[in-house]
Amino acid sequence: GERLGVDPLITLIPLTLIVFLADQVLYKGAGFESIYQLFFPQYREKIIRHEAGHFLLAYLSGIPVRACVTNARDAQQYPEINGAAGTVFYDTKLQNEMDKEKVTRTSINRMSVVLMAGIAAEAIQYNQAEGGATDERSLIQFLTTIQPPWNILRVQGQARWAVLQAVLLI
Repeated sequence: GERLGVDPLITLIPLTLIVFLADQVLYKGAGFESIYQLFFPQYREKIIRHEAGHFLLAYLSGIPVRACVTNARDAQQYPEINGAAGTVFYDTKLQNEMDKEKVTRTSINRMSVVLMAGIAAEAIQYNQAEGGATDERSLIQFLTTIQPPWNILRVQGQARWAVLQAVLLI
């Protein structure tokens, strides 16, 4: 700010905040996410590995993959993606079972493993996973909306089992 002759507290910081908020509201954070990936290629590599895990296990499970997106701009084309990247798949068998309110254990296990595959793929390479919060929320939402709904302890056990299965398959 001093080099430009402006006070950063009055101009640059509020301007940056306004641009950040506009990006969040209008573009779901795609602008800042794209810039971040540009400056930190290791972060981009983690995203690619994470989405590849979902893609691979959806494919191996026979679940059709509609899209596998690893950048924030392309992710905006898919309302199902709540973030900077994502894999969009649609399990017709599971959807039919949910419509009839008779979801089989096989379908629950298959979807659980696919949802946890991104976390597993990251953990295999980096011994930790940073990008799994959305996947965990998706699993919780899935397991608590089927009939009968699962309690949190049962969901946690299913998540652990699914991550282990995903690691073994990858």
